[in-house]
Amino acid sequence: MVFPETTLNDNLNQLLGEDGPGFIFLARESGNAVGYAVLTLGFSIEFGGKFLLLDELYLVPAQRGIGNGRLFLEFLCDVGLRTEAKALRLEALRTSAQVAKFYTQFGFVLDSRDLMTKRLV
Repeated sequence: MVFPETTLNDNLNQLLGEDGPGFIFLARESGNAVGYAVLTLGFSIEFGGKFLLLDELYLVPAQRGIGNGRLFLEFLCDVGLRTEAKALRLEALRTSAQVAKFYTQFGFVLDSRDLMTKRLV
C-alpha cells in the first residue's frame, strides 16, 4: 500500500516516539540497506500477555531465497524474547503460497480465525 508522505512521516514519528509502540530494524549488507522490518507491540489475553506484530518485512529481491529472510526472522524472534513477548504474529496475503510456505516452515501457524478491520478515523 502506498501512503502519502505526510501520513507516513506522522505514523513513523508516533511509532518511534518516546513512548512509541514499536521498533524499526534496517537490514544492511556491506553498509547498504537491503531490507527492513517493523514490529509493533500488542497485548493478548489468549496469547498470555505482550506480543509483537510483524507489521512490515521487506527484503530487496536480490536478498530473497538465499537465507536472509530466515536470518532476519530469527533476529526478530530474538527481539521478541528480549522484550518478553509471548508471541510473534503477522499478516500474510492468502494469495501468496510462497509467502505462506516460508512462514509456516519457520514455525508460524495459520490461525483458525480471520483478521477483520474497522477503521475508526
